[in-house]
Amino acid sequence: MVSKSLGFNFWTGMVVYKVKIDLYFNMKILKTFLLFCFFLDCARAEINGNILADELQRVLEDVGYTQMQEHFNRLQYTESMVDYPTVTKKTADALKYKFEEMERALVSLKTTIENEYKLFSSQMTSRDCCDQAEYSYDSRFRAKVDYENMCVTTSGLSSRPKKYPTNKVLQAMNSNHKNNPSLLWQYVGLENGVLINYPATKLSDCSAYDPRYRPFYKTGASPVPKDVVVLVDVSKSMSGTYLQKAKDAANTVLETLNSNDRVGIVMFNDNAYVPTSSNQPCYGNQLAVVTRKTKSVLKSFINTKTSEGNTNYSKAFSKAFDYFQTSFMSPNRDQIILFLTDGRNVGPEDVLKVIHERNSQLGNKVVIHTFGIEDVPTSAETLLRDISKQSGSNITYGDVKPGQYMPVPDVTYLPEALGSFYTYTNNPVAVKPLFTLPYRDYFSKNGLILSACLTLTSASEFIGVVCTDIKLSELVIDTSYLQEGEITYSFIMDGFERTLVHPLLPDPRDNSAEEYDVSNIYNFETASDVRTVIESMKLGKSGSAEINTTFTQVRGNLLMEGDKRTNIHAVYQWEPIIGSNFSLCIVFAKHSLKRNLNDLPASSTGFLYHRWDLTNWPSPVCRQFARYATAEQSSVKLTPEAFLDPGEYLDTNETKSDVRKMEDLVSGLITTNPGVKRSAINGILATEEIEKIWKKNQKEATFVVWRYLATQEGVIRVYPGVRLPDSYDFKLRPWYRRTLANRNMNVVSAPYNDYWGAGKVISISRILNTKSSVPFSQNEVTEAALASDFSMFYFHQMVKKKYPQCTDTRYICMIIDNSGFLVMHPFQIESQEYYFEDRQIHITNLDGRIARSLIKENIMFRQPCLDVENGQDQMTYRNAIDYYDTNLFFILKSRSNDEACCSNENSKKSPNVVQCDASKICDCLCFKQVDFNDCENAYNMVDNHLPCSAKLPELMSGNSNEDEIAMIKNLPLCFPYDCSCRKTEFDCYNVSGCSWCTETRSGDILENGFCALQETCPAHVCKTDDCSSKCGASKKPQEKDDSVVIIVVPIVCVIIILLVIVSVIFIIRCRQGDNPKQTYLDPVGENEDAASHYHEVGYVHTITPDTDEEFQTNKYEGRRLPAHPPVEHSTDLYLTCSSTNGS
Repeated sequence: MVSKSLGFNFWTGMVVYKVKIDLYFNMKILKTFLLFCFFLDCARAEINGNILADELQRVLEDVGYTQMQEHFNRLQYTESMVDYPTVTKKTADALKYKFEEMERALVSLKTTIENEYKLFSSQMTSRDCCDQAEYSYDSRFRAKVDYENMCVTTSGLSSRPKKYPTNKVLQAMNSNHKNNPSLLWQYVGLENGVLINYPATKLSDCSAYDPRYRPFYKTGASPVPKDVVVLVDVSKSMSGTYLQKAKDAANTVLETLNSNDRVGIVMFNDNAYVPTSSNQPCYGNQLAVVTRKTKSVLKSFINTKTSEGNTNYSKAFSKAFDYFQTSFMSPNRDQIILFLTDGRNVGPEDVLKVIHERNSQLGNKVVIHTFGIEDVPTSAETLLRDISKQSGSNITYGDVKPGQYMPVPDVTYLPEALGSFYTYTNNPVAVKPLFTLPYRDYFSKNGLILSACLTLTSASEFIGVVCTDIKLSELVIDTSYLQEGEITYSFIMDGFERTLVHPLLPDPRDNSAEEYDVSNIYNFETASDVRTVIESMKLGKSGSAEINTTFTQVRGNLLMEGDKRTNIHAVYQWEPIIGSNFSLCIVFAKHSLKRNLNDLPASSTGFLYHRWDLTNWPSPVCRQFARYATAEQSSVKLTPEAFLDPGEYLDTNETKSDVRKMEDLVSGLITTNPGVKRSAINGILATEEIEKIWKKNQKEATFVVWRYLATQEGVIRVYPGVRLPDSYDFKLRPWYRRTLANRNMNVVSAPYNDYWGAGKVISISRILNTKSSVPFSQNEVTEAALASDFSMFYFHQMVKKKYPQCTDTRYICMIIDNSGFLVMHPFQIESQEYYFEDRQIHITNLDGRIARSLIKENIMFRQPCLDVENGQDQMTYRNAIDYYDTNLFFILKSRSNDEACCSNENSKKSPNVVQCDASKICDCLCFKQVDFNDCENAYNMVDNHLPCSAKLPELMSGNSNEDEIAMIKNLPLCFPYDCSCRKTEFDCYNVSGCSWCTETRSGDILENGFCALQETCPAHVCKTDDCSSKCGASKKPQEKDDSVVIIVVPIVCVIIILLVIVSVIFIIRCRQGDNPKQTYLDPVGENEDAASHYHEVGYVHTITPDTDEEFQTNKYEGRRLPAHPPVEHSTDLYLTCSSTNGS
């Protein structure tokens, strides 16, 4: 077991480490040693880390850890091995059913529209989506809607005759809704810019909305992948309005393309110009895959060009064909040139000959559409027609595909003319629905949605598309809550290798999730043997394979704490989703175990559901900080996973009847299940025991703010009882993920602002495990996570009481977690600004000398993960300490103002916007740019970069604490401890809700500190006019009475004498040189070479586990570093005394 101590040499003023490594195979005592010189040459003061570990364990005991662990051990379970093929087939069939439901609705609506289209009128009879009307909020749509009406809106950019729907279209939409209430929006986008939407809803900025440039329309109208090169004339005649409309037209073309398309832009006059970039030279010589990034770059290029010079057609076409020839041309893609000009060709070359020669080399595959603006000269118009027909081309090299010449008499509608280019070619009409990639819903707050579309035709002419949506979270809800063993995940991809869902992509349940461009499955599935799986899935086959892969899970806050990686031997099981181009793959850890708690007897006491507005809470109700609460019972919240249909639970408002049925089922009064999984009912029953423990131990653990217990079945209990947000899911919260990533440890968080009004709190949590008896299975099975919160100030006081060294003003005691975040530091207490800031502080933000020393000694190291969407290696820190029982690391140092590794400005920024400084040994939480090819939408990777987990999702909540502010105003406190009569700072903070006042709000230091309610005195500052004790607190709380002094003084004298004797003996041993090895380690300066500071400390034998926690070569820092946690075995390194000069 490794321990590090940090001491201070008074002669040199240097902070030094002292190293001791105790070799005990099952050693659980962490000891650190502080060596310092006083009036003697050497003395030793011992800091025993086990004292803090024991205190943290006591906190967990106070909230019932051992009792609940023993309780779960006594319960009976049914165990069986997971049937991989059956689980996968069942999940794929559930997805298939949802796609079939969408298809049925689409076919019905398509048939109605095509039959009725000739009857569509030029007069709008339906409601206008832009008009104010009476709408009602619908939780499913998360918007105000009207199911009795459809609404219509028309693009202000359209010049084409408008045709509006008949009432039979509304009847068809309404019928679809009644047959399948789970349908989201149904809508029609017509080629004339008309949108028909059901149910009716109010749109904003209606005139700017054009359905023809939305993702759904592009997918349905132009399903064949395309390579498009746009040629825009920027000669001197194209000035003013002409130039601006030409730019608008080119930008519009970009908006009509989808993620399967590629594009190039050429601006021409006497010469041809293409985008140039020192970082991404590909834009100038190869077609770029259409993404948000490439569209942004190309738009910037388009918008910065000015008009000058003459017009040379040949130069433009030569460059366009260069794009095609340098880009791989698939036989399944269309190649198209869009040529826009207002004048004659003055180039010396024969442009038709240039086109003939260059297209012949490509097998005459390229189609050319030409556009003449307003008063194009007759000779130029003739040439433009010939160019579109490719007159004079030689069919020996393949049949010429004629394009169209489109005169644009009104430049206002030039963007529409170019933007509709795909209608000039006979696209195949899809008989099965075409699916978009996920995109954000324009009409609601539903987050990412998926559209299914069919093409509409009339008299064999394309007239538009008909579509319906499904929330991505609803589509994949069966995979989101899939739990088959300790490690299971799934992904869905299409035949183009595009990933629809993967745990490393944004969570479908995340309402803030953005659309993603980098979706190729190989960015997320990085195992070397996975290619056979992917190729089979692309062909729509089913199968199974065993592969060694890496399972990645976020450890808490992704940008702050990174992720945990576990190497597993996995079973990949895949099935096609019939009726779509998608395939599902579920990845199981081999020998995955399905473990269910046997049914428990009904509750004799019932349970308290968290919805105080839907049930009768026991009196008296009370106030716990900013929450409406009850101290009589814990409250129970079920996550969506606990319900048979999680989607229905999320989209339906709970009622009193729903709650009553759940309560009756738990109490055994009814047997009819109201939609809750039996495992969740058992979870409620299994956790009844904890409520008794919490209530019994309340007086012994007055410092605890909140207590909570969360089970794998989706049940969470909270005490005192409060209401939780309707969408709350503890498995998607940082505290739970952090606990799970550090299983078998007491996990302590860095301070954070309590959302429920308790100020800066610290959480301690631990997993409750049980043992499986099934051979070959994972032996430990997670049953629940137990946690409690307490004040940051209480933690500081507790540590100072247990470690008197921490009260010495010459020193600073600091505690960091295994991500390098400060759990304890005097700054947290001394800074009022920090108290109110919602941020955590990393050691690199505050103490650069210590951070550099930790990095130098490989105690702390950076671990990268690849942010696939943004092309960044995101850096987080790990502490390579074998903690065993806790995730904390204790440091004692001299009090000095040390320069931080990270500037104050950068320390307050999000790590994904702070670029790493390669010259620094120690740096902020930051990112390193990774070589990415924009045009191919792929990484130029030599080394293997492991992708990051997705960040934890932000869920849409149906309620907030603000609802309770008025209700709690006059309520009594849940635990009415008398803060004012607590005479010492420790006793004050030993009670949750109490705070020690030391200064007035004007900044004056109080002569006598006193204890008051936290709301009266947050962060030591008295917020009232009367800043004095209300219970006669002593002027000097530290003073004791005379009887205590009489007893203490002799004891102190004896201790001093003993210390002198021990010091003399120790000095003698030091001078005898019992061990000549030098183990003081100097801190590393920012510009010093870390390697030059290594000292020989002896041989350490290490054996590494065969998982994520194995030692790996850190390619970024150029040295071999361990990933967390590192060593299972260690070797003795004997302490020696340093000489006074620190040598």
